[in-house]
Amino acid sequence: MRALIVRGGWAGHEPVACTEMFRGFLAGSGFSVRVAESLDVYTDPAALAGADLVVQCCHVDPTLEVLATTTFTGDHDAPETAGAVMPVAWTRRFGRGASSCARSATARPTWPSRRPGRSSNAACSGRPVTDRRCQWRGAMIALVNDFDFFLGSWNVVNRRLTKLFAGSDDWYSFPGTSTCHQVFGGGGNFDEIDFPTLGFRGCTLRLFDVERREWSLYWADSRTGVLGAPVVGVFADGRGDFYGDDILDGQPIRAHYIWSDITPDSARWEQEFSADGGRTWESNWVMEFSRRS
Repeated sequence: MRALIVRGGWAGHEPVACTEMFRGFLAGSGFSVRVAESLDVYTDPAALAGADLVVQCCHVDPTLEVLATTTFTGDHDAPETAGAVMPVAWTRRFGRGASSCARSATARPTWPSRRPGRSSNAACSGRPVTDRRCQWRGAMIALVNDFDFFLGSWNVVNRRLTKLFAGSDDWYSFPGTSTCHQVFGGGGNFDEIDFPTLGFRGCTLRLFDVERREWSLYWADSRTGVLGAPVVGVFADGRGDFYGDDILDGQPIRAHYIWSDITPDSARWEQEFSADGGRTWESNWVMEFSRRS
């Protein structure tokens, strides 16, 4: 059986995180899964004819621009709404581009795949906004600059799993130093990391897709000089989750990068792999960063 997942559109609906849950379930149910990152796949008759099941998570309306959202706390005897994000103000283009503004009293909320966050009604009250999920124009600036915290030079403590997918709990540690530079005014960056005791260097290129409002992260190292396939994702509530496909010992796997515990002078990066389409994950590499400059 073959499944086609179509995802994209507004990042607030978390299309990558949502479809990754379905992807693992489908793979575990015997489906071979193909992922399309845009609606263009619907113009491909062969792709549609080859799919026994189509799963879509893609909200796109080119006439709409969301200006602000609000996040529910689960109060008022409705705990199931905790963390739900709802648009509350937007513009719609009419005719040759004139716009009108509206606020929603009945819009249906979208449900988060990660932990709920703090609610704010500042978009409606005029109070200063500190939660970036509650300001759309401001959110675009915040999204483009998500990795600004990583600019500069860092000391890195690495812990890596000795043997993968073997039920091992044997880790080894090694040092590193990293320096990150910005490009495109925050819409991209690259860092080089040196592993002096291992005798090679690595490099990550990160690019922000303005249309899709998602980051793509590409890794290469000095042993091969080959840029790998990207992991793709977004930040939410101070945590970044990025997913992609990879090959390990000739076998396809899923890769997941996690950025967390971010402060002005420290951060944590973790890599985990899945050999069963995302149903289960094994952590295999952790980097603890402390700022040098």
